[in-house]
Amino acid sequence: MANNVKNISTVKPSVQGAIWIGGAEAAVPTTATGELTGFECLGTVSEDGVKKKISRDSESVKDWGGNTVATIQKDYEATYEFTMIEILNENVLKTYYGEDNVTVAENKITIKGSSAELPQRPWVIDTVLNDGRKCREVIPCGKISDTGDIEYKRDEAMGYGVTVTALPDAEGRPFYMYYE
Repeated sequence: MANNVKNISTVKPSVQGAIWIGGAEAAVPTTATGELTGFECLGTVSEDGVKKKISRDSESVKDWGGNTVATIQKDYEATYEFTMIEILNENVLKTYYGEDNVTVAENKITIKGSSAELPQRPWVIDTVLNDGRKCREVIPCGKISDTGDIEYKRDEAMGYGVTVTALPDAEGRPFYMYYE
């Protein structure tokens, strides 16, 4: 098969929202398009976008002569890192701090710090390729496994950085990608 420059693309966030988080009743999508039922938009993400990392740690098996004769995969993990910069978005706050720790009433927000574990939830990342086609990445069971520093600086937008670890679903799959 020959090279084809039409297979090269950049991505940008969908205008309708790029990162979505689902509730307990969310219908996990199975296509690149279509309405998201039971999902809330997490608003604007920093200019760094989303960084997906798939790691496979393996161990070498050596023979008596010191030659590597096989490798054994010891670990597999898919993670997504991004920074949510809509710091007054109720969905962002509840995602970052926990649903029960954020109260919004009469244009006032109260956040209570808590060490309680954050729940596993479905996530969707919607992007658009440079030719207009849509790409939807679905994490049926994701969990915030790490949070970044929150910086209070005059010359930078505040943001809530997270790492979402994709856990295997009932079929043992941590994520699905759908292209239009």
